[in-house]
Amino acid sequence: MTRVGNCVLERFSDGEVAVQILESVRRKEVFLMQPTSPPTNDHLIELFALADPCRRAGAARSIAIVPCFGYGGADRRHGRREPIMARMVADLLEVVGIDHVVTVDPHTAQIEGFFYAPVDSLTAVPTLCRALRGRLPLGIVIVACLTRGASRWRPATRGASVRRSRCCSPLFPYADVRHFRGLVKMLCLRRPRRLQGR
Repeated sequence: MTRVGNCVLERFSDGEVAVQILESVRRKEVFLMQPTSPPTNDHLIELFALADPCRRAGAARSIAIVPCFGYGGADRRHGRREPIMARMVADLLEVVGIDHVVTVDPHTAQIEGFFYAPVDSLTAVPTLCRALRGRLPLGIVIVACLTRGASRWRPATRGASVRRSRCCSPLFPYADVRHFRGLVKMLCLRRPRRLQGR
């Protein structure tokens, strides 16, 4: 039987986190639900502080359900002397005793490779596309902050009434996308034209 456990999570006047698990978790499967959305650092520390006493108290398994994986976008170095924060968070989760991670729509699939523990990446894209299909007009515009984000939607728009779309991103805001036999394919990427007077 699964039920919500009892714990106390408090903060001292200096901002430090205090956690106490108020029941036995010995030989039990523990699910820790904690998004790491902003304030990311505070939520990560709370997750670490909840996982560690479960490990020390002899929990059979600790599964972290993290709908928003903080630092997921920092999955590579962009220059010298920069940390790979996603890998560091993965290492810290395993150090505090997390045996399994469940997340939703991570920034990139390669984040799973940072963990030795199993990772389940759930996605909401097919559900959203089923809800939107039939309601979208021709010539829709798919907007994503990165090209990777737009590519996540491409497979899900198969069969949608899309003849011509445009993927917008800060790096390539004029990436033409055309509908061909039910599959949205990227045909060309070109840099944005300079505005006159600049």
